[in-house]
Amino acid sequence: METIKRLFANPIVTGVLGLLVGVFIGLVILGWWLFPVQWSDASPSDLRADAKVTYLRTCIDAFGYNGDAARATACYDSLGADAAQALDEIVKNPATQDPKLVAAFGTIVLAQAPGEAAVPAQPGGEGQPKAGETVMPLPTQSGEAAPAKSGAPAWVSTICVIGLILAGLVALLALLNRFGILKLGNFLKPAAEDKAAPVTDDESQDSAPPISRNIASYQLGNDLFDEVYSIEDQGDFLGEYGVAIADFGGVGGPKKVSAFEVWLFDKNHIPTTTKVLMSEQAYADGSKRQKLEAKGETLLAEPGRPVVIDTNSLHLVARIVDMAYGQGALGSYFERFVLELKVWQPNVQG
Repeated sequence: METIKRLFANPIVTGVLGLLVGVFIGLVILGWWLFPVQWSDASPSDLRADAKVTYLRTCIDAFGYNGDAARATACYDSLGADAAQALDEIVKNPATQDPKLVAAFGTIVLAQAPGEAAVPAQPGGEGQPKAGETVMPLPTQSGEAAPAKSGAPAWVSTICVIGLILAGLVALLALLNRFGILKLGNFLKPAAEDKAAPVTDDESQDSAPPISRNIASYQLGNDLFDEVYSIEDQGDFLGEYGVAIADFGGVGGPKKVSAFEVWLFDKNHIPTTTKVLMSEQAYADGSKRQKLEAKGETLLAEPGRPVVIDTNSLHLVARIVDMAYGQGALGSYFERFVLELKVWQPNVQG
């Protein structure tokens, strides 16, 4: 169960599942059920080959009943380029039809030149049934539209479409926020504070122990530094938090890290909230600060200074317990960076 919860907490997994669900809803529910493709006013030339033979047999029976050469020719021509092939199959296999009637029909439709007036044939003549003999009538050329397939009411379709659009927007915003392209924490933070009313760092430490505590330690040369920790309480998955490299410079050798991002993901809070801790030189660089503000609030890295992140139901406090700058330009990149992270649930504090 916990494995499943963690998988759903991963935005990539959630995005793939959302895509699959969207394809299923769009193709099966909307495409095949609510808005299926319906044919109407189709031409006989659109029929399958076997259906064209059946249609032409009907034309032959109708010709034998009314002797109308013009209608027989029009019926034959409506099959298009496959008319001759269908007639040839009937000639070779008349089945229950009179071969003489088939031959008479063929003589009429093949001899009739385009634009030439048709000579009405007389019912009861050679190769034709007598007048009044029961045969299948000739279908009308105009045809009627196929009856519409009964589907869901229009309001159900509208709700489904609106729901799909909203779900897609939510998934897109969540992915953009998770990867730092768009940060929603600053917009939603006031509402989250009003709802959760988190206590201060000192109050949290005095009232109850944290539900999660970890030490993230970075050393120059650890270019893949990216620490992620799960938040659980009595077996329930609550979210994740971590520390990762936010910015670096230098050419060749190990990365010269100048900023770290501290983030908190709350399963009850859609956006991932992030704050960026920067070196002295990076913090003084206005253009670099502006670039990193896309990830979250930027702060100067100072030992002992609490960095607080609040969501709907979680309260994270991070403190730099040890840090040192590398050799070279003073305060440009970190040689060592050790961060203590603690997480509480302020809304369950007594």
